[in-house]
Formats: sequence, structure tokens, C-alpha cells
Amino acid sequence: MHDADRKNLVMVRPGRPGHVESFFFKVNDPGQAWSLWVKFTILTPSAPGAEPLVSVWATRISAKNPKRSVGIRNTIPLGKCRYDAARAGLVVGPCEFGPGFTRGRLRDAMGQEIAWDLTFDASGDALALYPHELMYKLPFPRFKVASPYVDTRAAGWFDVGGTRKTFADLPAMQGHNWGNAHAETYAWMHCNAFDQGPGIVFEGFSAKIRIAGWRTPFISAAALRWENRWYRFNGRRALFARDIAMNRQSYAATLHNDEFELRAIGVAHRQDFAGLMYPNPDFSHRLCVNSGVANVTVELANRRTGDRLVKLTSTHGGMLELISPANWCDVCIFVPPWSGADETGTLGEP
Repeated sequence: MHDADRKNLVMVRPGRPGHVESFFFKVNDPGQAWSLWVKFTILTPSAPGAEPLVSVWATRISAKNPKRSVGIRNTIPLGKCRYDAARAGLVVGPCEFGPGFTRGRLRDAMGQEIAWDLTFDASGDALALYPHELMYKLPFPRFKVASPYVDTRAAGWFDVGGTRKTFADLPAMQGHNWGNAHAETYAWMHCNAFDQGPGIVFEGFSAKIRIAGWRTPFISAAALRWENRWYRFNGRRALFARDIAMNRQSYAATLHNDEFELRAIGVAHRQDFAGLMYPNPDFSHRLCVNSGVANVTVELANRRTGDRLVKLTSTHGGMLELISPANWCDVCIFVPPWSGADETGTLGEP
């Protein structure tokens, strides 16, 4: 089995409560300043006997015309979905994904619709930000982060309200995360659309989690591919770095390994974020803001000499996701909390 397919296996197990898991896809056009983001989320409640659910989300962000930005989520019982624990992929009514593709259709209570059908190159390498494979199997860290397709190219179309956009050969990625709850405070950033050309990839995150009622400082990890070499920042120096900052529209981190220093900054205008309510297995919620048209700057320096090796920039080419207890909902679109299984009936259609 291809490593990317292995990292895309559905991790939920029948009868095992307290689990949340997401498969997500991002494609963006930095030149036209738009992004399409699609996410499949499985939720197994903590309460025994409560029905597992699956949601499909989609947002289209337009930095040039925020009035055209839109976000929709539909939710149905997991029992109505199809998946095989031994194969990558998930079918949720008319929405599905598998190796190299995703397609679907969503409709909200007001009759607004998003549909999409895209394919992407499924031959690329996967990225695991944690330094040891055991960290994906042991209880700590409680939330796992992987990118089965960290850098790929996508083609296809999406349709918002009857207006179809067709595209080809655009930068894209596909990620997978899972665990027993979302982090209370979290920043994640990805970019593979740098102004300096293709083949450059950055991904990184910082998170605060609770352990026995105590909230940890930021735990961080990142990786940069530049000139066909991966620079990884996920050892002790990086995991417990203190030079981390995030606010309602930006994330900045300075991480070190034995040889190099990495500085990464992502920022987007408030009008370029979608507001999302991520449910936890106990049915509490984490407020998330998400933008697929963030501006990103990454600098790599040699720690021994102090020389800056490269400064990389991306205009409207990054993905930035922020979770905080703060009320950050003054965004261009807001996808409300789940209101009950079969929210619109759309996902129940074959």
C-alpha cells in the first residue's frame, strides 16, 4: 500500500467512543486569489450509545470579492456512510473521496449549493510532522496530524449557486487528522504556492492541549522543502519552542533544529476567513477561523553563521487555520454549529 493511502485510512472503530477525525482538501489559485476547501469529519460522541455522525464541509473564499465567499456543512449519521477500514476513502451520500479525487454536492437550509469534482496527482510523498511513528499510535499527543498529499496539483471544477469555475494544474494538498478532541488553542499553516516557484512546501502547527486539567504551553512542529531538501523542525528544540504568536488573523513561529532556524508568518484579512464551529466528542465546540488565501513568509537561516539562506513569500497562496477560546467570528462567512442529523436531506440522496 502506498504510504499516502496508509496515512488516509479511516481510524474510527465501531464501539469506541470519543473520537474525532477529518480528511480535508485544499486547492487555491493565488493569481485569482480564491480557494476551495473541502472537509469530511467523523465524530464519535463520548457518551455511550450516542450516534456517531459524519459532516461534509465546503468553503469557497474569494479575496477579490468577499461577497462571493460561501461555506456550507451537511451532517448525517455515520451508519449511512460507506468506508472500508483497510482502504483509503469515504462515501457520504453524494460526497466522496479516495486516492486522487474528491467530488460532492452540499445544500444549506436556504437552498444555497456548492458542488465540486476534482482530481489530483496521487503519486507524491506523504508528510508526517511528528518525529516518531510511535507518536501516531500512542495516546500522546492526543491529536494526530499528517498530510498524505502535502504537495500535489489539482484539476476539475466547482460550482457555487450555478456558477461553475473550471481549473487545471493548480497547487493543492490533502490532509488527515484524528484524536479524542480538538486542541483548545491551535494554529496550522500550509503553503505550496510560493512566489519563488513550484516544488517549495511549508507546513507547520502550534497547539496547546489539556493534560489532567493542565493546559500545556505551545507544542510545535514544522517542515520546509526547498531545493529538493526537507528541513524538519520537530525535535526537542522545536516541539517546545516559546517564540510562538497568534491572534485573530495571523500566526508566527520561530523554530530551531541543531543547524537551522526557521521563521514562518501567515496572515490574512478578516474578510478572507470563514468561521467554523468544530464539535468535540462531548459536544462542546471549538471556534475555528480558516482562510485559503493567506499571505505567507518563510525564512531559513544557518544558526552557526547567522546567514539567511532564503526568504520565501506567497501572496494569497497559503492555508491558515486558527482555533482559540476567543470570539473571532467577525469574518466574511460563518458556518453555524450542527443542528441535527440529516440537516438538509441533501446528503441522504444516493
